[in-house]
Amino acid sequence: MYEKMNLKICNETIHPGENLSLAIRLPELYSCLPAYMPVKIFRGKEPGPTLLVFAAINGDEVNGTAIINQLTNLKRIKKIKGTLIVIPVVNIFGMANKSKFLPGNIALSENFPGAEHGTHADRIAHLFTTEFFDQADYSISLETGPLNYSYLPEISIHLDKDENKKLAKTFGAPVINESTDEIGSLAAYAKRNGKQLLTYTGGESSRFDSAAIRTGLNGVLNVMTDLKMIEPNKITSEKKPETFFMKSSQWVRSSLSGIAIKKMKLGAHVTKNKTLYTIQDPFGNFSQQKVQSPVDGIIVGVNNIPLVKEGDALFKIAKFPDSDDQLSRWNKFIEE
Repeated sequence: MYEKMNLKICNETIHPGENLSLAIRLPELYSCLPAYMPVKIFRGKEPGPTLLVFAAINGDEVNGTAIINQLTNLKRIKKIKGTLIVIPVVNIFGMANKSKFLPGNIALSENFPGAEHGTHADRIAHLFTTEFFDQADYSISLETGPLNYSYLPEISIHLDKDENKKLAKTFGAPVINESTDEIGSLAAYAKRNGKQLLTYTGGESSRFDSAAIRTGLNGVLNVMTDLKMIEPNKITSEKKPETFFMKSSQWVRSSLSGIAIKKMKLGAHVTKNKTLYTIQDPFGNFSQQKVQSPVDGIIVGVNNIPLVKEGDALFKIAKFPDSDDQLSRWNKFIEE
């Protein structure tokens, strides 16, 4: 299925059996302000698929960068079949400014596939798409929740194909969700062009989350093992991760401003009318008010800031297909 072919990226040819570190020059903001995208390529001597793993499309999402740095230091990666392309930071400008945005508050994640002669964001998106994404058989985007919001590890993928469902389950994140095809998103481009993109989201931007990093690293290795790029780990290969398909989700928002005190944790199972938060006035001008869950479900996202305003998102609750067995397995999973 896969042939031994020379891989060409930005005029560099990578032969089977070669490992290479590149610094890809990015479109400049000013003539005296160059920037470079770091890329590492591992090519096995034996044929196999090309897997692209990348992080920090939103520049402040550091968990994915940590996952890739740990991945490339593993001895197992040095003897792969096929090709592994890793990009620890796609949005260099955003990371340098501790922001998810490119200059001008432009989100790179909303500008795919870009254009060769378009805006600054268009040119970066075009470079990434043509030189890396289009050349990969499979791609994994490593992302996080937004600033001040923690997300339970989840995989988003288009669930219209059995192979996609299999890949999502293989990754091993606890929650599997349908990808949204927002205008300009890489997921929308992938669907139009028949590309397989797994989007892993876990933890919070600008902060390391050890559990999310561990789940993400294991997930990438699980996919590589399933694609026969690396040999199974004898210690962990028999333990299959538990996964759950999300049916839908909704945010519970604050009904007033004040100090929010959490009553439930990320990953907890909640029932309708269960108290999620109590909100009190910072100056003691009113008694505590309860914020209750409108549905039965699992908490997959949580606001980490105690001081909230009316309308702020507090908890993201996911609904799963009704099943007593699935709920029992979820509670057992959380306890472990």
